[in-house]
Amino acid sequence: MFAGGKGKAFLKSGAGGWALLAALLLLCVLFVSSRRDEGNVKTDMEIRMERIIQKLAGAGDVYVMINEEDGAVTGVLIVCEGADDIRVRLRVQDAARALLNIDNERIHVVPMEEAGR
Repeated sequence: MFAGGKGKAFLKSGAGGWALLAALLLLCVLFVSSRRDEGNVKTDMEIRMERIIQKLAGAGDVYVMINEEDGAVTGVLIVCEGADDIRVRLRVQDAARALLNIDNERIHVVPMEEAGR
């Protein structure tokens, strides 16, 4: 199955060889899973916007996701508890427009789903 003596030596090494193989496999799995999680990390701007918007009257709990392409903001999604109220929604949208310097058409503010709905 293996060409040369190296393959046979690996198979004869027994538990030590299998432990090395298992460790390498584990490292590969950890590397792949850590690469997938990088996309879920919040940016500094998203965290700062969440903190600021939560301080607006009626906003409540807030989640922000900013979409960027080539370093430019192309859109933002803001999910907040108070977005059912149009006045809160407009205040949140205006704050996002001021913070990101983008048009209102690129800002979407939606209400947060209530627990148990």
